[in-house]
Amino acid sequence: YNNRYNFSAGIRRAAASVFGDNNKWGNFWNVGASWVATNESFLKGNKHLNLLKVRASYGTLGNAGIPRTAKFTAYASTSYNGNVGQVPGTIGDPDVRWEETKSANIGIDFEVINRRIRGSFDFYNKKTEAFFQQVDLSLTTGSTSLIRNAGTMRNRGVELNLSADLYRSKLITLTARGNYAYNKNVVLDLEGVNEFEVGTSLVQEGLPFGSHYVVEYVGIDP
Repeated sequence: YNNRYNFSAGIRRAAASVFGDNNKWGNFWNVGASWVATNESFLKGNKHLNLLKVRASYGTLGNAGIPRTAKFTAYASTSYNGNVGQVPGTIGDPDVRWEETKSANIGIDFEVINRRIRGSFDFYNKKTEAFFQQVDLSLTTGSTSLIRNAGTMRNRGVELNLSADLYRSKLITLTARGNYAYNKNVVLDLEGVNEFEVGTSLVQEGLPFGSHYVVEYVGIDP
């Protein structure tokens, strides 16, 4: 509106065949708004501040990135004493559902000094619920692991981008660019489970997702 205010919104309904019939569909949405402050009368014509834009958005996003067979319990061929047969192979979870991320973002875009210096700053907070995790099973089940929705994690951080035209002419423009990003990840909840351990990978509340551990080594007895 009037080259100053912008609003957008969207709704998405998606289906993925990797999930069981009860969880096949997911509903996701987003809203966003921005304000170009430099188009306001109190900043218009400012010689040094060429652009100041404030942005904010919030929305949800679904992830269905699991194997197509995750919902099925499958059998495998085997042989014993010269006889061919079928045995339980992988165990499926028909209740596995969409992994959903709720994202909030606040940002600023700016251009100064005849647009020679440009940049943006963003702060984001992303909370992922029902994230996918491979879980070890007791070998008495006939399988080794299955994929399930394990809990909740958070990613929070900042991103900064800067660029500056060091030299301008009709034929040549020399520009320097730089960026900085910081993200902190933490597992918030595992739905009553203390931890998940797969090999040396450890998923535990209060730790970053994808943490690893090693057995402490104290040396060799001479």
